[in-house]
Amino acid sequence: MNAWWRAANYLSVGQIYLLGLSGTADMREVIDRAGAGDEPGQLALEVYLHRLGAGVRGHDGVAGRSRRAGVHRRVGEKSAEIRARAVERVSFLGPAIDAPLNLAAELDCEISPPGAAVRVLAIRAREDLEIARQARRVMARRAA
Repeated sequence: MNAWWRAANYLSVGQIYLLGLSGTADMREVIDRAGAGDEPGQLALEVYLHRLGAGVRGHDGVAGRSRRAGVHRRVGEKSAEIRARAVERVSFLGPAIDAPLNLAAELDCEISPPGAAVRVLAIRAREDLEIARQARRVMARRAA
């Protein structure tokens, strides 16, 4: 339950700062607004990408250099632009994206060019399965 609470808190904070900076907590709308030149939308998108890059860099420092990176719904599952910009911010760590593969990504596939030092995968997020697993664990403990 503690892991669930931390995850819910992290997502809530992310939505709150998007809402506070751009007027919406919907990332698709933030991307559209930023693309249209809306300054609050651009700021919210830059803050999002900055936080994302900091998180990846922090993970790399703790876990050591990785050989693969995953991109899922919370990090641009449905946005080739977000995937490209996120990977660009941490390119010094070795990940790279093949632009045509990124644009054509169907998810659950590799989007890095052949021979990349760090492979990049576009992964379909399955939060519904994780929520169901955790709910089953909680219910099993209560039943015992």
